[in-house]
Amino acid sequence: MMKAAYSYDMIQAYLQQRTVVSLSGADSALPTDGFLKIGLLPFIRRAGLSYYVMKPKASHEELASPEFQICKGTRMRCDGGVWRDMKEGEALQPDTKIEALIETALREGREELGINLSNIICLFEIGAYNFTSASTGCSKQMWMFAAEVIDASDFLPAEEVAETTAQRGWVRAEEFASIGRFDHKPILADIHAKLVRRFKD
Repeated sequence: MMKAAYSYDMIQAYLQQRTVVSLSGADSALPTDGFLKIGLLPFIRRAGLSYYVMKPKASHEELASPEFQICKGTRMRCDGGVWRDMKEGEALQPDTKIEALIETALREGREELGINLSNIICLFEIGAYNFTSASTGCSKQMWMFAAEVIDASDFLPAEEVAETTAQRGWVRAEEFASIGRFDHKPILADIHAKLVRRFKD
């Protein structure tokens, strides 16, 4: 279930006042209805580009601590006033409400990273990326967004972030190339290259 219904209302109100800038290029022609995993990468332009990433808690204590990774999560659907994660191949009723991609991205960014909507000055739609499911090892796709923030410290405190988040922090692209989750490294590197080109124009 959606953890904080109030944040969903906040997200909808926020999006009514914002335009999402597309950097998706050829990906913009892809049908997005089938995307269940959505990611959000906050960044700041101060002394170069830095990115806000997270480290999830290990699902089992005997396992090694996961690497830093990009925030991502599953789209949700609402039937009868109850929000649930969407599943691949499930049949949806005609009146089922489905989160828009950007709504999922911002909800996950708030839950996992503690991003404050008031701190976001611009949203970018980046497009589709392949990643490897940590639970099944299968290749999947997610749709990525990037959020430019103005204040590097303006995030919710740890006690207001999902219990599954062990750590959060700012990294440069070259740092993430060393400490990031293996399948997220090329994603962040590509997003970094797109943003660099964007801000040079």
